[in-house]
Amino acid sequence: MRSYWIKMKIINSKQKLVILPGSLDARGVGTTTVQHGLLRVQSKVEGSHTESIGKGTSSNPYIVGVSSHLARELYLIKGVKYRLVMSGGVLKFGPLTGMLVRNDTFTRKHGRARIHERLGGAFVTLSRDSFRPKNGLVKGRVYIAQQKKWIQATVPLPEVLFIRCSVGGRKRRKILSTYKTLGGLVFNSNIYNKRTVERRVSNIKSVSNQIIKSKMIKSKSDVLAFLDQHNEAVIKPKNGRKGNGIFFVKKVKDGYRVYDYRAPGQSAKFFFTKSEFMSYLSRVRADRGRYMAQRWIKFMKKDGRPFDMRVFVQKEDQKNWKCTGIMTRVAGKGKKITNRSRGGRFVTADKLFNMYPPKKKRELMKKVSTFAEQFGYALDRAFPTQHFADVGLDIGMDKNENLHFMEVNFVAQYQTVRRHNRKMFNNLCWKPLIHASDYQGFPLQK
Repeated sequence: MRSYWIKMKIINSKQKLVILPGSLDARGVGTTTVQHGLLRVQSKVEGSHTESIGKGTSSNPYIVGVSSHLARELYLIKGVKYRLVMSGGVLKFGPLTGMLVRNDTFTRKHGRARIHERLGGAFVTLSRDSFRPKNGLVKGRVYIAQQKKWIQATVPLPEVLFIRCSVGGRKRRKILSTYKTLGGLVFNSNIYNKRTVERRVSNIKSVSNQIIKSKMIKSKSDVLAFLDQHNEAVIKPKNGRKGNGIFFVKKVKDGYRVYDYRAPGQSAKFFFTKSEFMSYLSRVRADRGRYMAQRWIKFMKKDGRPFDMRVFVQKEDQKNWKCTGIMTRVAGKGKKITNRSRGGRFVTADKLFNMYPPKKKRELMKKVSTFAEQFGYALDRAFPTQHFADVGLDIGMDKNENLHFMEVNFVAQYQTVRRHNRKMFNNLCWKPLIHASDYQGFPLQK
């Protein structure tokens, strides 16, 4: 299915009419449905009686006549250089990709949309708080790539929507239902907790051995039994974020040593007798089904500080995953966890692994990226009704260079990457939009 770059020529007419140049009229005349985003209308499509203008490329687009009435009804945007694709009796102007955000300042400021200079079509940011589709239409800020500016506009619901903010369950269900009815797609539509991901993915052979298995804590005796078996444990909330709620426990001869990171931005070290430890478990309500226990795996260290990795994997097209960035998170002095909120710092993997000889560095980087890509395919198999476009994986490496999967970030954030590697940042921002364009039938043309 081939797409063509086009430039609209608005024709003053009350008809719903598209006039294709001679190079396209043999393919498109007779098409009766014209689409922009998820909005479809019936229209007359005619061929031009004059010689074709343009070659259908970005630098020399075809001139396509569109009646003023049809342009208004489809909410086609003046100044946007669209691409056109014809398939199954439908003539589609696109791509039209949307992103639901809490605040679009960062998205607009740091050039995420610039890839549309090469993709064509429109990119729209939509505010979570004002996102109320009416008659299949939404209001948002649209990027005009050819003019490098943003405008306020009403557009049809985008054919592909990214959710890049927290959305309540009722609103999320409404969005998913609307898109399912209209035939669009929401990327990374659901966010699954650690336990659900572990349970689903543990059955997939290619990655199962790297999963840090967890046990749900339903009583204080569950904690004691886990420590009797493993001697050391990480106790973490089932739905925790940013390292909050975590505590580490080490069973020693005469009691239990606890490293408490439950409170945001704070940490404390305790030694408890058994009775004191039982009282502590009661205080933190470890018997309420909110926590899970995992083996405490000692990760590799940099200058005596443990580190783990945030590995970004993204779809290149509709099927293939590609590792597009690896950042390492090094724990703060004397800390067990690597989160920035606890004094951890980000370093590019390329820089951190310079502590190894070049060949060894390449081997380790390849090992991490290969596993991350395998995990992307495992997610597709584990959640067959979902469509993941990009995720961030938290992965650790122990002193024997074994990899251990910890968590999936279904709404991966790239702000920190920008400060360390602008090229990686741009790639991370643009790859999902390239994939969204490809899904709509407008692959990136090199």
